[in-house]
Amino acid sequence: MFLALVCLISLVLIVYSILFVRANYMVPLYWDQWEFAAALARSKQDTLSLQYLFAAHNEHVIATTKLIFFLDYYFFSLTNGPLIVSIGVATFCIAWLLAKLLFVNDRENKYFYIFFLLFSASGFSLAQWENLLWGFQPQFYLVIIFALASCLLGLKISDREHPSSRWWFAGLLVTTGLGVFSMGNGVALPISILILLVLRRYRPIKTVLYGAVGALLIGIFIVLTRGAPAIGEPALKTVGNFTSFFFGMLGSPITSKGVIAAIFGLLLFGAYGILFLHHVLMPFLRRRPLDDALVGLFALASFLFATAVGAAWGRFSLGPGAALASRYSTPMLVLWMTLFAILFRVAMISDYRPFLRQARSGLWILLALSVAAWTSLRPGNIAGASHANEVNQAGYFLSSGLMLDEQLLKLYPVPDHINQAIDFLRDAKLNLFADNPGLSGSSWKQWTDKPAQACELGSVEKVQRLSASAWQATGWVTNAKRQTPWWIVAVDASQNVLGYTAPLQRRSDIAKTVGANRNYRGFVVPINGTAGNTSHPIALVAIFGENEKPCRVDLPLLPYGPYLVPAGKLAPLQTQVVHSGATGSPGVPAILSISAPYEGAEISGTWVSSDEDVGSITYNILDTTCRTVIVPILRGPSTEGLSLVIKSNGRMVSDETPVFDLLRPHLWQYLQINAFDACKEGEKSNVSITLEDKGRGWGAWGAMATPAFQ
Repeated sequence: MFLALVCLISLVLIVYSILFVRANYMVPLYWDQWEFAAALARSKQDTLSLQYLFAAHNEHVIATTKLIFFLDYYFFSLTNGPLIVSIGVATFCIAWLLAKLLFVNDRENKYFYIFFLLFSASGFSLAQWENLLWGFQPQFYLVIIFALASCLLGLKISDREHPSSRWWFAGLLVTTGLGVFSMGNGVALPISILILLVLRRYRPIKTVLYGAVGALLIGIFIVLTRGAPAIGEPALKTVGNFTSFFFGMLGSPITSKGVIAAIFGLLLFGAYGILFLHHVLMPFLRRRPLDDALVGLFALASFLFATAVGAAWGRFSLGPGAALASRYSTPMLVLWMTLFAILFRVAMISDYRPFLRQARSGLWILLALSVAAWTSLRPGNIAGASHANEVNQAGYFLSSGLMLDEQLLKLYPVPDHINQAIDFLRDAKLNLFADNPGLSGSSWKQWTDKPAQACELGSVEKVQRLSASAWQATGWVTNAKRQTPWWIVAVDASQNVLGYTAPLQRRSDIAKTVGANRNYRGFVVPINGTAGNTSHPIALVAIFGENEKPCRVDLPLLPYGPYLVPAGKLAPLQTQVVHSGATGSPGVPAILSISAPYEGAEISGTWVSSDEDVGSITYNILDTTCRTVIVPILRGPSTEGLSLVIKSNGRMVSDETPVFDLLRPHLWQYLQINAFDACKEGEKSNVSITLEDKGRGWGAWGAMATPAFQ
């Protein structure tokens, strides 16, 4: 009964994680993936070559993962979904191979499939959401697969009772090479296998031969990766930070709290040390026979510990907090499961009474299941879905024809660097622009030209202008069944599609108010003014599926206020600044060391002594011919109480509060104000720009710099 319950819970965890990944995986190319697309845009011939395959990626060589990229490009139009599937398949492979290693000489053991499901549940733990949701990450799984395969082959060739063919030795060399060129930590694999061969007292000549080939592979890796860029802050390269990073990484699957993670890591390291000393090293020195599975499991553990050492050495200059990144949970979860496998193996082979043996083995199974469940269900994992939703939201903007920097920044840190790659993807119909991408609009196209009644429950809460011809509408809508729509499609009076999105924003407030389930989501839909007629009326069509009628929500008139633009070469305008309340120059926290956004600009802000300061700043631009004005603007972590009022010749141009939601904290951004909206061309215009701060909460402050023209 107990084992059946373990299997059932493991299956539930696996299905839960797979459904989570299916609903939240990142469809657009993200960060490092854009480098592959950029390389294709420059030269397909050079990219689809052995030279590119083995080219260094930072301090790694990820040749096996690039092969999967090639397959996704050739057969699936870079749509990322197949890469996510490959990660899922690799997870099951790791679970199968780890169970094989645990029961290497017990082929018919009744516990095999129990541990396979248990290891699979851990392998799909959402503590590693970054690797499960991002198609760039197969290398984390592939290198572990080749490490496990190498351990199994190492055990096979060193079995004196059943001599193996020389082809198995050749297979070991192949899996070792694949491991080395799968990821940077693969360079530790030859050392771990040498440890295994020494513990097994394998033939010295063959051991030396394997060591020579391993050294050659490591040497090739070093040559390929030399000159990798330095990462982090040199001042953080201390012994203390290295130690904290190492132990924090070991405990990172259990908790995201650094000190507690380090304590768990220390316990894990100590447990391995005691077990290795008692069950492997001392018997080996006394020339006693060693259990095959224990030797293989400890060899695997040595590789995983080396992975943590390598990550700590390469990343501890980023600070100990970087050790808690979710991507490191993949190898560390395997390390935790390997510990429970060792404890189970020790319990099963020890000369205890049957009842005591069963009790101890059941305890380790229960603890392994607890770790798999906790790491998958811990509250912090929801951040993974939020981050992935931001990436996918940016994808909907891009597929709707809007290339806005604030959205592209969610996909890549330097938007200008991926413009050519985006054009290439669009022309070649790849990724977001493929015929059947993960963000496909094919399921809503049949509905947009059909009449739809007004939605009974729904609201457009705000409409924001993003550029000269781009807006976004934020809100929610549901039907009588309190469902989340499949799609929100913006259309003009002629049914031209101006933009579309799937609802991605979690709205627990609305769910509670209307009685929807807790997974109910609202929307942020892009509106591309160049795709149709943006004059009134514009409607949002909510599509609930094939068996439900669509409905529509009419948009209010689109605002034509200020919008964000990229920084250009600016020159200050002649202005008069008026301070009211607790404001000053520069009026920003000194600790942030914020400098002027352009030469000749002066900063005025609402932070003088604390976040509780309130007041207003007005820039009067005197006797200026109607022209475009650029206002550098900045905010703190909170937008509470901030508003921006713009007047021209006493007439209101804009009363913008939502504009602050578009700003990133502590970073100068630039609002473009078209004075032509309030005066006729050639007229003189006295423009006033007022930033008002009524917020007293933490991080509630704002600042402007001298308005300018380009």
